[in-house]
Amino acid sequence: MNYKIIKLTDRPELLDEAARWFNSKWGVPTEAYIDSMTDSLSGSAVPRWYLAMDDERIIGGCGVIKNDFHLRPDLTPNLCALYVEEDCRCHGIAGELMDFVCQDMASCGIKDMFLLTDHTSFYERYGWEFFVMVKNDDGESESRMYKRVTKLKNYIPDIGDGEHTIDVRIRRQPYQVNDRGELECFVVLQDKDKRYYVVSTTYEQSKELDMITEGTLTVKNREAVSLNYSPPSPDDEDYDEYYSLKGCFGAL
Repeated sequence: MNYKIIKLTDRPELLDEAARWFNSKWGVPTEAYIDSMTDSLSGSAVPRWYLAMDDERIIGGCGVIKNDFHLRPDLTPNLCALYVEEDCRCHGIAGELMDFVCQDMASCGIKDMFLLTDHTSFYERYGWEFFVMVKNDDGESESRMYKRVTKLKNYIPDIGDGEHTIDVRIRRQPYQVNDRGELECFVVLQDKDKRYYVVSTTYEQSKELDMITEGTLTVKNREAVSLNYSPPSPDDEDYDEYYSLKGCFGAL
């Protein structure tokens, strides 16, 4: 199935349509979605909204908000409003949406995600673990709270089999410390179709990429093969700093 996952911030013209779509699935007032989605356009980590698009049709989506109508404000942020159209299910869209969101949150420095649900056997398939029962905001009923630790890992969207060379913009260079206490560095890339890629790098390369804005990524069968980019020219203001750093870290 040919679809792609996007952030609403990359397609803000879809805001009204997305708000109506989520309202039709969950019954929360359209105005509440519009308010949250408008806040998401500020660029902050929370709230954020995500859509699965089949051409120009919304076929799935979810959001990240501070609190999904429960009485444990310390368990934040929350994945919310996850939905995939019935005729598009069984294609892995829900799982990819959740992976995409957790990658995005990890790149913003958010280590733990939570979600509120009454399901008992769905989210476990996608890396979530039951955490605790919490009271809903009516103060009486309870729901299950799940937790998922967000971790950066290589992520290549489904752009087809074979080898592809893609022009990309370099968005940011997040990092994390793994279970062995080792520093792991990544670079987040975006192509002209607003698709995101996450590729591991060395520490030295991540420092170099601080002064690079564009490059080409070669992908083969959904694995990154190489990331190529040009250093600043002598006329660029970062030229001296770039070669000073390169001299410190050595050739890549």
